[in-house]
Amino acid sequence: MAQKKQYREAAHLLQAVQQLVLFFKEYKQIRKIQELADSVASIQAELRRQILGDFAISFNSSGELQPGRSAVLVEACELVSVLDNDVKWVTRHLLRRAPKTNPTPSSSSIHD
Repeated sequence: MAQKKQYREAAHLLQAVQQLVLFFKEYKQIRKIQELADSVASIQAELRRQILGDFAISFNSSGELQPGRSAVLVEACELVSVLDNDVKWVTRHLLRRAPKTNPTPSSSSIHD
């Protein structure tokens, strides 16, 4: 889903998976559960890279939003809201650099 930029759907699925990982946290001594938790961590790392890349290419050198990129970023912000604080900080920083006159995804979509 994330490869097709279906970030909204990926956010919902990731939230569910994170809840399952948290539920099974005390059973990590079981090899298969640890393997699944490691797989989730790997997927989250890939999502971080992809989203940060999308934010980086969405703004030109003047900090202006590239045409047609706002919809992708709005959905990416939904996924960012379920990822870790490092991704939230970087995306907030990129959004703050954007000129206020151009429509950009609302930073209120990014929760602490």
